[in-house]
Parts: sequence; structure tokens; C-alpha cells
Amino acid sequence: QSLLNAAIRLQQDYDVFILGAVLKDSLFAFDEKNAWLDKHFPITKDHRIFVNEGQPKNEGLPGGIMANDILVDDYSVNLFQWAQYGRGIKALNGINGTKGTWRGPAVRTDWPAELIAATIITTAKNENLLQEGVTY
Repeated sequence: QSLLNAAIRLQQDYDVFILGAVLKDSLFAFDEKNAWLDKHFPITKDHRIFVNEGQPKNEGLPGGIMANDILVDDYSVNLFQWAQYGRGIKALNGINGTKGTWRGPAVRTDWPAELIAATIITTAKNENLLQEGVTY
């Protein structure tokens, strides 16, 4: 329920998209991700973009990345590619982020959804976070 409330809060003020990767050889990944989103983070299908695993996420965006676009991702390679044009937030899930290569904003996936949403909103409002080299 808290994730649902956070999703609603974000979508009230921001144009939210889901940008995910799916395994090329999986018959179920696309449907399973959509079913999870339907249940936990209801966002219209036209705001869901999926790229193939290994494809840079920025290639999935029609029109490319804008400077105020934010990617929340657990894979630093995606964040570094994205940060060339937009802003990134590292999603720390307990098994990643051990090398400390990402030096920008971050959220922990075990945080309450409202705190994650608040961090995303703070990042959206504070363009200087990445330039300051904030480390998490």
C-alpha cells in the first residue's frame, strides 16, 4: 500500500515513466514485469518502456534524455550512461553498490516507499546534487 501511495504522489507532480530491461530469451519477463507494475505501481501502459537486456536504457527513450530526466537504477553502468544527459539515482539493494563507483544520490530499496519518493522529489528539485559529488 505504501508503494501505491508513493506512486500516486510522484505522478501528481511529475511525468513518471517506467524504463526497464527484459531478458531477450524469457517468454515471461515482459508479462511478469507488467503484472507487478499493475499491482504495485499502477502507471499507464503508455508510460512503460522496456529495452532488451544489455541495451543502453537511453536508447529506449523516444526523443532522447532531457536534462531534467531522472533514472533510478541499481546498475551503475546504466546510471553513468544516463548521467551524460540527465540525472541518476542509485537503487541500493543490499548486493550492489559495494565498489563505490557511483557518487551521486542513492536510495535503499528497503526504505519505506514514501522515503524513496521523497528522495526522488528532492533530487528532481535540486539540480546541483550530482555536481556536488554526494556519496552514499
